[in-house]
Amino acid sequence: MNAIQFIKDYGVDKARKVIDGAPDLAEYYSTIDGEYYRIELHAVNLRHLKRLVDSIYLVKEHYTLERAKKYADSPYTAPEIKERLEQAIADYESIYGGEHV
Repeated sequence: MNAIQFIKDYGVDKARKVIDGAPDLAEYYSTIDGEYYRIELHAVNLRHLKRLVDSIYLVKEHYTLERAKKYADSPYTAPEIKERLEQAIADYESIYGGEHV
């Protein structure tokens, strides 16, 4: 299962718990047995899951998707922040479509 589908099926709160509970060397989480692994075994990639969860929270910091987009488009937003926020918006839309915040 990919990270996007995991969040769609289980929600961002469950994703955050999976990330927070991961041992240091774990790279994947199995939805079948709830265990962490270093090899894929049809499991969710923890690095991708963490990026998506961070993206969701970054968009939510702006309260609405529309406000996050406006901030990303602002000429006053630093380029490195703009780049990360644009990635967060793309991640968010890949999970929820156009709205949800």
